[in-house]
Amino acid sequence: MSDIKYRSNKKKGQSMVEFALVLPILLLFFVGIMQIGFIINDYIALNRAVAEACRFGSTLVGYSSAEVLIVGKLIDSLGENIKKPNLRIVALNNQKFGPYSKSSSGDIIDGSGQSVTAFAAPLFFKYDNDSQNDFSDDSLVLPTRFNCSYVSVRVEYDHEVVIPFADLINSATILLNVSSTWPVSAYYPNLMPAGQFRLSGSLPIAVNQNACVLTGNPVTIKGDWLLAGGFGWLDLSVLYDSGDNPNAGPNELAAWISDPYSAPIQILPPQNIYSMTGQKNASSVRDALASLLGKNVMIPIYDISGSQGNNGYYHIVGFAVFKLNSIQNYPDLTATYVKTIMKVN
Repeated sequence: MSDIKYRSNKKKGQSMVEFALVLPILLLFFVGIMQIGFIINDYIALNRAVAEACRFGSTLVGYSSAEVLIVGKLIDSLGENIKKPNLRIVALNNQKFGPYSKSSSGDIIDGSGQSVTAFAAPLFFKYDNDSQNDFSDDSLVLPTRFNCSYVSVRVEYDHEVVIPFADLINSATILLNVSSTWPVSAYYPNLMPAGQFRLSGSLPIAVNQNACVLTGNPVTIKGDWLLAGGFGWLDLSVLYDSGDNPNAGPNELAAWISDPYSAPIQILPPQNIYSMTGQKNASSVRDALASLLGKNVMIPIYDISGSQGNNGYYHIVGFAVFKLNSIQNYPDLTATYVKTIMKVN
């Protein structure tokens, strides 16, 4: 019996020694599993917040404070475990911004406690250069420009490690990179404060709102036989009813087509805009239009026109996107209606 008890005690002692040897490994393995779970949880929370900020940003094109609002949405969407001081926003040029947080009044504040109303560089809004599956050559644009193609939000986050885990996690933090994009396929000026929706940079062509009905429908957007007064071009050189209508010529028109933002007058519907009198059938105008063939362009739409000659005008009520199809029968221009992006009464 004593021999049996001796062997039993010996086995118990051996088991305790083995357990003592294995316990640190088991604890390390258990902590490692927990740590990886925390990392995955933070990664999911960051993805959700970035996606929500992207989607929200797609509704803010035309709003000068859009980027500040996106940062606010990003902060609001972060999970409770995400530490805001560890978060940085990364621009397309790899410039990093942050950390940011929100004050009790809802203002965005930086690390020094100062309110943020603008950023040193455009952050989120991009223009697609039509290079398929290649976003690296896309250009940054301001949210107030009409040619925003998509919103892109990218962040870096320093996840703090509770206990380093062997060679897999051997530092105090792990860098998480999260990004998301959202196409600008719709504009919602009704979500913005009154008077804040400001799109400029559209082509100086007036299109009747009745042409903006069926998506994919080819229409003539400019033709001497089609538009009131037989002109169709908008004179963006001077404000309507200013007492002075210089009636811009072909060179000015070609410049505005090539760079709509170069026009002295912004189009802020609802607004009367002078019509260009005379036939602007210059080669410079046709060349400027030719460079836009096959591309989507923003064009002002009108509901009524008035007066004649130098005093002729179009009452612009919004903007629509058209794909320019042909200038072969110029002065007639044909295009395919894509969508209406703004219309006011």
